[in-house]
Amino acid sequence: MLRTAASLFFYARFFSRFSAVGLRRRRAQWQPFDDGLHGQTWVVTGASGGIGQAIALGANARGAQVIGVARDARKLAPMQAAPAPPQRHACLPVDH
Repeated sequence: MLRTAASLFFYARFFSRFSAVGLRRRRAQWQPFDDGLHGQTWVVTGASGGIGQAIALGANARGAQVIGVARDARKLAPMQAAPAPPQRHACLPVDH
C-alpha cells in the first residue's frame, strides 16, 4: 500500500508536464513559428539529388540564399534549372 502511494505521488508530479493534459494546457501559450529564412546563406552538400536537393530547394523557397555543392556538374543541371530567384541560388561543382 505504501509503495503504491509513493509511486502515485512520484508520477503525479510529472503528469501535468509530460501527458496529453499538459500538452493541451501549454499549447494555448505557444507563439507562432516564423519559418522564413530570409537573410540566411546555406551551403548544401549533395545538392545534385535526393535529400540534399530537397533541402536546397526547400530552403530557397523559404527565402534563404542557397549554394548547392555536388561532385558532378551534370547532376547539378536540374538544380540550376529549378525555378528560383537567380540572386538566391547558385550551384558549384567541386570535383573536376
